[in-house]
Amino acid sequence: MRDGLQLIDPRFYASQVRDVFAFLVRPRAEIETVSWRSAIAALVALFVAGEVLSVLAVLPMALLEEFDLMVDLENALSHGEIGQWSRGHKLLIAGLFAPLLDELAFRLPLRLRTATLAVSAGTLAYFVVSGFLSDTLTHNLTDHVAARVGAGIVTALGAYALLRSPGVPRVLGRLYSARFPLVYWLSVLAFGLGHLPRYTNLSLDHLPFVPIIVLPQLVSASIFGYVRMRYGFVVAVVMHMVANGYLILIFG
Repeated sequence: MRDGLQLIDPRFYASQVRDVFAFLVRPRAEIETVSWRSAIAALVALFVAGEVLSVLAVLPMALLEEFDLMVDLENALSHGEIGQWSRGHKLLIAGLFAPLLDELAFRLPLRLRTATLAVSAGTLAYFVVSGFLSDTLTHNLTDHVAARVGAGIVTALGAYALLRSPGVPRVLGRLYSARFPLVYWLSVLAFGLGHLPRYTNLSLDHLPFVPIIVLPQLVSASIFGYVRMRYGFVVAVVMHMVANGYLILIFG
């Protein structure tokens, strides 16, 4: 069946979702990487299915807010300074820059390499320092840029040197082989929790609802992680950018 015909067959979408769930039940570091050129239809189906699942994941929080069971959350992307940005500015930052950083931090190191772990550590350091120095976190490209980028570079170089120390690669290799499901799910959880600071009025009152608040991000991270392992890092980055970008184009 040609790619175009596959995309109008509901069974094809169901088969892609089954493949993702089969991987998520027990994530495997040794999963074979497939060229995206031979799987364009599968990637389109994964993207569509992922967006449908993400919309469904938003519903519980929307219902809690609708029935006043939870204080409405104010998203920095739609309120305050960021909310006043032009659509083009949002596309540049939230549609391109932020997805790239997210993938470098959370999905790049899923394939064990010294360099990928070091880059991930540097990106996470950038996130942390940005959180302390900038009210708008990574989206602010004007305040304390040298300190934030410098912290990332220094951390990446330090992590690279440490990871090349005698014995460290062997230990990490064993860890990834024996505990890759834990590594994978920690990356998913970290991605979800890392999105909490975007809510400017988050308080202890929201603590019981955190799993529901970050559910859309957990769903997205699960799918992006699968795509990263199955089709490669660049494909995961592009899919993340498209996912963010089309929402900005539609909703501004």
